[in-house]
Amino acid sequence: MCFPDGEYLTGDGDVRLGDIDGAPFFIESTLDQALGEPSFVLDVAPGGPEGFSLGTVDGGHFVSRSEACLLPDDESP
Repeated sequence: MCFPDGEYLTGDGDVRLGDIDGAPFFIESTLDQALGEPSFVLDVAPGGPEGFSLGTVDGGHFVSRSEACLLPDDESP
C-alpha cells in the first residue's frame, strides 16, 4: 500500500528495504524473512486502489511485484 508521508506509522514489525525517489519502502518483518531478500518491482495497474492505499491521478493503483511471490505457473513478473 502507498500512503502520504507521515500517514503510515511503522513499528518493530516493519523492515525498511530502502527508498524510492526519496520515499521509504517498508515490508513486514515476517514477510521479509519468509521471502528471503526479495527484489521488488513497483508498478502501476489500472483500477482503483485496494484497502487504504493511495490511488493514482488517472484511476490506477500501485502494486509491487516479486518473483518470490509468483506461483509456479504464473508467467508475469
